[in-house]
Amino acid sequence: MEALWKAKRRDGLRVIGVNLSEPLERVRAYTAEMKLTFPLVIDRDGELARAYGVRFTPTHFLIDRSGIVRAGGAGARDWDGPTARAAIAILLEPTPLSMSPARPGRADPPPNRRPERR
Repeated sequence: MEALWKAKRRDGLRVIGVNLSEPLERVRAYTAEMKLTFPLVIDRDGELARAYGVRFTPTHFLIDRSGIVRAGGAGARDWDGPTARAAIAILLEPTPLSMSPARPGRADPPPNRRPERR
């Protein structure tokens, strides 16, 4: 996951590790040993785990730019493999603007404003 984070963070990827039960010193030691640079959160009271329905570790979620969970699962994953990279690439695509279709020859007035009569 660290390699994926380093490769894609400039493209907008955010990785946040969440630890559910380890003491702070153990988390720090593991982070240093694994040379992790992405942010880590310690969920001591289990609030995040409950909010996302986490029952097993490790658990992962892929959340799009709008904050919607698009995929998730429990167990180890190959974050450097083609399947994970393809899923991440889709989530990092720019979100298209949502616009109403244009009507030729007519401009609608801004909201809360009446059209002028001629």
